[in-house]
Amino acid sequence: MRILALLCGLLLAAPARGADDLDALVQAALAANPDLAARRARVDELGALADVSRAWPDPMFGVEASNLPVDSFRLDRHPMSGVQLELQQTIPAPGSRKRSSEVAEAKVAASEQMLAESELQLRAAVETTWWQLVLNRQLQGVVTRHIADTDELIAAVRARYEVGGTGQSNLLRFQLLRDQLQESLSDLEQDERVTVAALRKAIAHPEHTFATPAQTDPLGVTGDADRWLAAARTSRPLLRQIDAEVTEAEARAALARASAAPDVTLWAGYRIRVPQVSGDPGVDFFSLGASVPIPVSSAHVAAGQRDAALQAAKQAEARKASALDQIRSDLRSIDARWARADDKATSYDQTLVPEAQQTLDTTLSDYRVGKADFASLYEAEVALLQLDRATRVAKVETHIQQSRARAAIGTEPPRGIR
Repeated sequence: MRILALLCGLLLAAPARGADDLDALVQAALAANPDLAARRARVDELGALADVSRAWPDPMFGVEASNLPVDSFRLDRHPMSGVQLELQQTIPAPGSRKRSSEVAEAKVAASEQMLAESELQLRAAVETTWWQLVLNRQLQGVVTRHIADTDELIAAVRARYEVGGTGQSNLLRFQLLRDQLQESLSDLEQDERVTVAALRKAIAHPEHTFATPAQTDPLGVTGDADRWLAAARTSRPLLRQIDAEVTEAEARAALARASAAPDVTLWAGYRIRVPQVSGDPGVDFFSLGASVPIPVSSAHVAAGQRDAALQAAKQAEARKASALDQIRSDLRSIDARWARADDKATSYDQTLVPEAQQTLDTTLSDYRVGKADFASLYEAEVALLQLDRATRVAKVETHIQQSRARAAIGTEPPRGIR
């Protein structure tokens, strides 16, 4: 009967087909997420602007009919009359185009890293939700098996009760335990529906049925928090994003300094004249000129913009220090949780669960022949139930902590000796 119960539990936990490819689900979620699509479009937008950030201002061409007498509007009535053709070109201040390009490129880099960070966190969320579904279904298998075990124990206690070897309260305690297990199974089934709905939303596939593994092997910790933090300094997109923001702010400060120098506008004019009735042969005129703005306020404005940009760089540096502190704290917590989950999974799976199973089997045999009391039998079943649950939780927890470590570091946790 115990073997049959075990098979039932495994069948419930394992779908008919093989387990889904988790990486494929993650890629589907990344492709379907509308927020990521918006961020990709933003990157493309900033990239297009960066491509033209070094462009010169367009030259200006003008045509003017000037000094025409109001009584005739003819070009031959006054020697000052003519048609003026003019061409102007503004020359940006030295270094301003280069600095503008640096600002634009830094904005692109920051936007790209923001996109990478969003993708990283979405990946972690999908993976964590997936492993929660795996755990949920495995716990359903555990509860189903223990419901069958409890029925077997109820039968043994009922046999003793019917011959007056035990009280009815003992029988009722096992029946209560079975009812509690059935209620917990209903809770697990509801949690499964919620988790499946979240995964379906993530991959934009409302009818997908997820196949999960019936058994999970624990993952040993491959490094420590200090080694992970060193990798996070170069791999975490959030930190690279802040670095790009610092670069952008410093480039804006340099641009403001360059913009303090005025732009020079060069122009050339050609006046077309016609012979005048007064005898003037109407020789054409040519002129050249340059104009420079008088920096009454622009120097003060440029200085303010430079100071503001430098303060923005300081703010970004402070944010980076805060982010590093948070990453350090997260990695230490992950390291501790992962190591403990791995130790528990190994100890429970190899030692405690087999011992608890053997204790229950031996206690049940002794109980049937009157060598063990009810309390020992009940405690043995409850202990095995708790250890079975804890073992599944610990094994899956190692995978969840791996996903969280990857999200905190920005890459696979570096391997090494602890």
